[in-house]
Amino acid sequence: MDSRFKEIAAAVARQSCPICLCQIHHRSAAVVIPCMHAYCIVCIRRWSDVKRKCPLCNADFDSWFSRISFSSRTFQKEQLSARNETKKLHSGFVPSRLRDRLADRRVIRRRREELNTFGSRTRPFPRRRSFDHKGALNPDDITRRIILWRSSIYEERLQAVPFSSKNCLMQHMDNRSTKEKMLQRIEPWIRRELQAILGDPDPSIIVHVATSLFITENTHSTQWCDRNEFLAPLRPFLHERAEVFWHELRCFAESPFSMQTYDTVVEYYSLD
Repeated sequence: MDSRFKEIAAAVARQSCPICLCQIHHRSAAVVIPCMHAYCIVCIRRWSDVKRKCPLCNADFDSWFSRISFSSRTFQKEQLSARNETKKLHSGFVPSRLRDRLADRRVIRRRREELNTFGSRTRPFPRRRSFDHKGALNPDDITRRIILWRSSIYEERLQAVPFSSKNCLMQHMDNRSTKEKMLQRIEPWIRRELQAILGDPDPSIIVHVATSLFITENTHSTQWCDRNEFLAPLRPFLHERAEVFWHELRCFAESPFSMQTYDTVVEYYSLD
């Protein structure tokens, strides 16, 4: 017992939670079994509702040590109950009929000369897709269709074609009010994207990591040369999809369109 407590104490001491990035306090900590990585118990509990893999090392877990007391050198082991999979939208699931229909509309390979003439366009961008062209669906069904579509972007390794016309907010990111407007713009998009990737209907614990990185990257006083190092805070959550997520975020943020318009006009090409 004493050796186990020492192991738990070492895992918690002077550590920051990899999810919320806040300092871990031993009384509100959870040390995942068997990898012994420490988190805020609130963060890892919400994470465990999405998946039962350690965000740092991807090891499977179904229990953790919590209620840690340094004064009495005690702790408790908490066994997690089984997840209710029917409540979660699996990020990799896209019905084959929907996938085929979306693929026909979405995967558009552009010639280089077409991309180079984007800036001279004077006509409205053509609509590439509609999620309710007959106006017969309720908002929840439309939202579900969009989530499935966004999920298929990552599943099929597609990447958005950037627009040459840019959002004017991107030019004034040092201004406080501009930052607030940009956050209001990108936070709903990030929430939706994380829901599509992770299957989590409320990915709040990760949203602030992505928004903070975006503001940091677009502050003129900050220069990042190493993309792998820059995206490191997102990799425990998004793994190999971090780069595509960041590309998609930048394409939307830099575009002059609202989410609704962007969804209908953005074009994609395959990375394969």
